Amino acid sequence: MSDIQTCIDIGEYFLRIGQGTQANNKIEMISMGMLSDTPLFYEYANEKTLGDEADAIRKLMNALNITKRNVRLIIPDTFTYSQIITMPRLKEKELLSAIRYQADQFIPLPIEETSLDLEILHEDKANNSLLVLIVAAPLNIISRVEALCEAAGLIPSSIENELSSTARMLSQFYRPEPKEGGTIFVNFSYSTSSLYFFDHIRGLTVDAHNFKMGYNLFLKETQINTMFDMAKSRGVLKRIGFSSSGTINLAELLKPSKNVFAQEIEKFTLSVREKFKMAVSSVQLINLATEINAFDKAVAQQLSIPTYNFNVAPFIVPNKVVSTYSKELSSFVTVVGGCID
Repeated sequence: MSDIQTCIDIGEYFLRIGQGTQANNKIEMISMGMLSDTPLFYEYANEKTLGDEADAIRKLMNALNITKRNVRLIIPDTFTYSQIITMPRLKEKELLSAIRYQADQFIPLPIEETSLDLEILHEDKANNSLLVLIVAAPLNIISRVEALCEAAGLIPSSIENELSSTARMLSQFYRPEPKEGGTIFVNFSYSTSSLYFFDHIRGLTVDAHNFKMGYNLFLKETQINTMFDMAKSRGVLKRIGFSSSGTINLAELLKPSKNVFAQEIEKFTLSVREKFKMAVSSVQLINLATEINAFDKAVAQQLSIPTYNFNVAPFIVPNKVVSTYSKELSSFVTVVGGCID
């Protein structure tokens, strides 16, 4: 059994905390919890918001009886810049130099204003190449997250984005059928969404794309079309969403936004088919997808590709902690990934 790790996913309007370890080729989650409608920590960079967010973290950790101070942190893809690239096998110094040049091509900030990290996903000795995940985050975001940790009385042992933690979990545990082709994972976040392409043959996430469309768009559309306040709009999205039940035909009201969202997935599907010469066998939704009822079914209808809320349960040791969140388990993918090495 590996060491028990504590992971905090600091979302745009939610917190998820998990404590887990690897055991017998599965992940054992010892504690899990979430808070919604938390302070808009990234949007309002002031001391009050930082203090309120720190209070929310302490509150949730106390509720989960977590006393460990060393934590792993996850920040949204929304505030990072990521790219998965194939590079020649180089010495460490040469690789870092080449990575910095490559990063300069996709980061819209001066490189000196970013925190740059790289992770070697796969070493291909036969072709003398490396598959590398490059992640860059603005230094001001990293500094603010570190200040949040200090305010909450915690010690950050690592900071990574959602792509990094999800890719690690998938590479270690996801073994889909059929063995050929690939799966597109949709990280449906608050203000943006990320698409990850998982290659079944290599067992790796090999491509990623982020676009500015997330849960908040569907929330705003619901508010505008129903005149409900935010809390009630969230409620009807979760209760009715794209289902045929309920007195409000939300599916029709939200259809234009859903169509545009699905079109982004379609474009990515065409891109990976051309780039990797592979078929896409399914689309799997994670993160806030469970906050909109029947969202997976509505997207599937538009794509004509089997689409589901990702089932993480086969990789996790069943217990009371996990069963509490059985309906929202796909939203804990990043936390689960953050708890493993």
